[in-house]
Amino acid sequence: MKKLIGVIAILLTLLLTVIYRQLTHHSVKAKPETSYVPRVLQDGIFLTALLMQ
Repeated sequence: MKKLIGVIAILLTLLLTVIYRQLTHHSVKAKPETSYVPRVLQDGIFLTALLMQ
């Protein structure tokens, strides 16, 4: 009987996890906003990142 209760508890937990993920991640499929970054700035960011390591 304890095993059955444990299995039911695990299944309910998994079900609630799936439902929560569906409700909270509905905007993941939305197209991300893109912005123009000049090439010089991209190079500067890259070099800065390398120097910080």
